[in-house]
Parts: sequence; structure tokens; C-alpha cells
Amino acid sequence: MRADLERQVRRGDLTVKVARAQAAGAAADLRTRLLKQSEGYSPAPRAFLDRLVEADKARKKSKETLSIEGLQRETNRLLRQHLLEQQLQARGTEFRRQDLPPADHRRRPFADAR
Repeated sequence: MRADLERQVRRGDLTVKVARAQAAGAAADLRTRLLKQSEGYSPAPRAFLDRLVEADKARKKSKETLSIEGLQRETNRLLRQHLLEQQLQARGTEFRRQDLPPADHRRRPFADAR
């Protein structure tokens, strides 16, 4: 096609603008035909492709649903976190040190270095 258009332009049968338009039309037509042909194409045999698709679906499904062990681990983690929060609330006064001596009586670690 290209050689034919180039020959027609050299002979003067076509202008460059018309040749480009015809080339663009031919390219669009070729593209649509190739897309139509490639719709059913697969590099793998159909039986193998079906097994691959099934394996992929099973893998995705297993990722979505946690295993029983995973659910137990998550439940235990949440329970530990909740228990820790309850203990902190119940024993909050123990963790707040209000019985510290005034700032003058505190020992400064580097007071002797001066």
C-alpha cells in the first residue's frame, strides 16, 4: 500500500495530502480488522487458560476471607488491646505520679559537672 501511494505521488497522480488521507484511512481499516481478529486470540491453550483463571479466582477469594487461624489472631489482638485500655483506665491514678517531690528536691543528673 505504501509503495503504491509513493509511486502515485511521484508520478503526479496524487497529491501528498490525498496520499496521507488514504494512508490514514487504510491504517484505520487495518486496525479495526486486526482488533476483530485478536478478540478470540490467547497465547495459551483454552483448557490451560480456564485452569489459570480458576486458580486466580480461588487465590483472590482466599485473600478476601481470612483463615480461621487469622481470625483467631485478629480476635486475640483486639482483646489484648481492649484489656490494656481497661487496665490503663482502672489504674490511671497509679500511672499519674502526683506524689513527686517539688522540683527543688529532685536530683539533677549533671549538677556536679558544672
